[in-house]
Amino acid sequence: MCTLCWVLGVMCFITSQFQREVSASGNAKLDELMRLVKRMKEYQTELPEALLSQAVGMQGDTSRMENFIEKMLQGKRVKIALLGGSLSLRGANYGDEAFIHQVHKWLELTVVEGCREEVEKRRGDEASSAHVVNGGQGTDAFIDLHITTDPRYLATGHLCEHSHVEFINLAVPAAGPGYTERCVLQHLPEDVDMIIIDFGCNDYMESKYFSHPERHAYERILRAILSRPSRPAILNFEAFSWKQSTGIFYGSGTSGGILAQEKHNLITEYYGEVQVLSVRAALYQVLNATDNPQHLIYIWQEHAFSDFLHVAPLGHRWYADIIITYLRGQALGMTAKLIAAAYLKSAGLSGSLLMADTASIATPGTTIAGRTDGVLGQQGRGDRTCFVPGRRNTSYPVLCSKDTLNAGGPLSNKLALKPPFFPGNEVHPFGICSVGKQFESVALSPHTGWEWIDEGRLSKQAGGVGGAVVQSQGSSSVAGGISSIDSSLLSKWGFVSHQVDSELVLRIPVDRQALKVAQAALSIKTGSSMEGKVLAWLIYLQSYQGMGQAAVSCEGGCRCRAFHIDAHKAEKASVPALASFSLNITSPTPADCAVKVKVLPTSSSEGDGHKFKVIGITTSATSVWHLEEIFMRDTLPGMLRIQMSGPHFSNKATMNIIT
Repeated sequence: MCTLCWVLGVMCFITSQFQREVSASGNAKLDELMRLVKRMKEYQTELPEALLSQAVGMQGDTSRMENFIEKMLQGKRVKIALLGGSLSLRGANYGDEAFIHQVHKWLELTVVEGCREEVEKRRGDEASSAHVVNGGQGTDAFIDLHITTDPRYLATGHLCEHSHVEFINLAVPAAGPGYTERCVLQHLPEDVDMIIIDFGCNDYMESKYFSHPERHAYERILRAILSRPSRPAILNFEAFSWKQSTGIFYGSGTSGGILAQEKHNLITEYYGEVQVLSVRAALYQVLNATDNPQHLIYIWQEHAFSDFLHVAPLGHRWYADIIITYLRGQALGMTAKLIAAAYLKSAGLSGSLLMADTASIATPGTTIAGRTDGVLGQQGRGDRTCFVPGRRNTSYPVLCSKDTLNAGGPLSNKLALKPPFFPGNEVHPFGICSVGKQFESVALSPHTGWEWIDEGRLSKQAGGVGGAVVQSQGSSSVAGGISSIDSSLLSKWGFVSHQVDSELVLRIPVDRQALKVAQAALSIKTGSSMEGKVLAWLIYLQSYQGMGQAAVSCEGGCRCRAFHIDAHKAEKASVPALASFSLNITSPTPADCAVKVKVLPTSSSEGDGHKFKVIGITTSATSVWHLEEIFMRDTLPGMLRIQMSGPHFSNKATMNIIT
């Protein structure tokens, strides 16, 4: 028996037992909770819930999710954000019909008291004669209000004026974990309550090697979120490209490599606090049921996907139903506890079914030298132990990372953040990412043989994803429309060349003294020397047809080891890729570092194409070589604040170094 069915049964029992007492007592809170249960029960999914509930994968410690659900049901303001690629941006008729916006609209219609009535009143006759999907959804207008487009939602990002549920779409087309970590993660609001991660398809590297830069970036994204003191929930939504499958459950791509989902599952299982939803688990038997063109499911297959990767409107409905079914189950379970607690209170009885968060807080312990730590069995990594107090004055040692111990004060995680899954894979401080239109000014003119061009489709679709702009780290400013990442990142600007031997020179101001100051300050925290080296990433397009190769070198005020980049990709996908390299600043005075990209005569693409596209450049926050201003001032005792900015970069970076 599915969990949701059991919860619904419990809720029916509670409703039948308490309805008379509620009416007699006139308890407003109980009345409100009963209406909430009614709204949740009214929702009908497109596919059977027995299928959709199979999407629920590993759950682990659900306390973060429970805290988010309780806060939302109590009417407190909550923020939900999504990190991912174009799955939530493409394939729907309108921007707010994408699956993630359907989820947001359903939450508003369900948990915001009076929102449904407000929308019905505004839409009038249109709402009262709602469309019927497949002839099996009934005629209740509420069923379709979250599915169909809404002008107010497109304009404001909310269905109703008094909504306390905010959604921020930080998806960027073709972005994988590496790009997201360097250029998007810093825009995640500090007070976000739940983050949906969608890299099931966009972690595009199906390398046979588990340890890969995209996997490393995926883990660092998780670590950055899990280490936040606010303890936001993480819902890992693993999409599935069935048309790309080799026909076996775990296959993906023409090479038959293992899906990124399998690799993500190992990492999320290691951390134990991330909830997982798998599209493959729920829909595989539907999407692979038959090849008979006359069969209804075959027709659904053809209408569920707009291409080999992106879902069409019907597919968006299925994806939305998977997430809604899960969140509804969590919300019904929490509502049962809230109703029982409210009833006990109204009856003058003591007690509560709400579980207080009384788990022990880990405290720093001592270093255990020479031990084997982590899942890969590396020796002497410098990780330490924390101690968790148990019953009867006992305590238990648990492994925790150096970052946990260096943070000082109460730990953000009840059991402390574990050491990295990949040894040494600590979170990189946020840096400056130069992409989009701002990147054009970084290149020196003239750049013969290179063209500055936008190859994106989403950026040309007016109203497709809204007009919001995230202005700085931790804050967003909605300029009108669905809340999303900076609109310039939705475009695909970059320098493109098809000409062999053409050179593109990226001018980057460097200041060796500023670098020394910042790295010395950071070494106070880390206890290790940065040795004057700077880690940078060149962002380029990797695709499967007509792509070339390029040589990268450095001159001017810096030096780096020259290397080659092959932009060809075996799988049929076009994605931004990152090539990392170290810079050594050689100029004793402020100067320009020149990163040179030269198109080579060689190619591994069919037809010997030579296209090469440079999308941007980014560095870690310790790398102030690209910044023209650095200010130091004391803020609090034991705190050194370093603020950095530069005209070629849209963001200001601030580091607070605990001394």
